[in-house]
Amino acid sequence: MDVGERKRLVKFPCYFPHQPCMRSIERRTLTFLNNAKSWVMFEMNISFYELAEAGWCYTGDKDRVKCWYCNGILQQWHVNDDPWEEHAKWFPLCEYILQRKGGDYVFGVVSRFPNLRRPNISNPANAEEIERIRRMLPRSTPAGEILMRSLREDDEVQIVREREKCVISTFHEIEMTAITEVG
Repeated sequence: MDVGERKRLVKFPCYFPHQPCMRSIERRTLTFLNNAKSWVMFEMNISFYELAEAGWCYTGDKDRVKCWYCNGILQQWHVNDDPWEEHAKWFPLCEYILQRKGGDYVFGVVSRFPNLRRPNISNPANAEEIERIRRMLPRSTPAGEILMRSLREDDEVQIVREREKCVISTFHEIEMTAITEVG
């Protein structure tokens, strides 16, 4: 593991996946292998392993895949589609894609497609990368407005979640201290 990779792991730890059981590439690959008959069979230049490596799990429906981390869904794959590029293009704030490929890669992909109407994700990456990508998208476009609105909402939800965790952690610490002192 090189220095850049270690920095990305620290910066984007992927603590809040939508499907934690699909964290391993092997488990994601099995979603394709176990359902290979239902996968729309057409000539693709990528393997099931490559799709899984880019974070995708097979949903069992035609060529529809879902990211294990951000829960983003893609379908209608073309012969020469790159699973990493498609992930970055449609879900640039997914912490997994930022962890694996880095902000410069994602920024480069997004800059080639700035006006896409990107779907919202519920667990975007850290604030620094969000701000960097956010500045690149034109605010006047529907995609820029939708992204800005979803980021504000997601930031608020994340703050509430963090506060809840702190309250629960503090409660358990107090509870454990009381038990220790009594016992």
